Amino acid sequence: MSQRSSRLLIIFIRNPVHGKVKTRLAKSIGDDKALRVYRELLEHTREVAAVTDSDRQVWYSEDTDEQDEWNQPLFSRHRQRGESLGERMEEAFALGFESGYNEIVIIGSDCPALKTGHLEEAFRELRRFDLVLGPSVDGGYYLLGMNRFYKELFRDMPWSGPELCGRTLDVAQELRLQVYKLETLNDIDTAEDLAAWQKRMR
Repeated sequence: MSQRSSRLLIIFIRNPVHGKVKTRLAKSIGDDKALRVYRELLEHTREVAAVTDSDRQVWYSEDTDEQDEWNQPLFSRHRQRGESLGERMEEAFALGFESGYNEIVIIGSDCPALKTGHLEEAFRELRRFDLVLGPSVDGGYYLLGMNRFYKELFRDMPWSGPELCGRTLDVAQELRLQVYKLETLNDIDTAEDLAAWQKRMR
């Protein structure tokens, strides 16, 4: 068995269930198309993560016994725990550091512009900076990385709101953390986001 990496990539996903993914997008394009878009985003995220030089964990939003594309050996599978997104992320990071990882990066599964290079850059900069943040166009972030556990970054945050990235930076400043920012990318949450991405691809 190969030696475990000091790097851990955590991937938060929603179980791809009809009517339960991309609900904002579904209001415009319907549940069928929204599910199809989300499956494409999952595939992209999986391809980007699979070649990253790190250990990889995929964290599902709900329990699942199904065998799917995220199976071992590339990905270990886990279940998100907690009421809020902050609680779920906090637990995942805490367990990662308790397991002995030195650099941990978390991503979601709805950023089609994300590349393996962004992940490698994040891990590389965690050797020099306390925190790495990948800002989203909508004011959130698509990536968070740290080399020590800072629980304050998960408490009383405006999750899914346009102030999330700014508030995270404020807390980092209060903690006197050195922050490295990746380039700003766009998530796919609305029909406008999807149309902009499709136009870019064309």
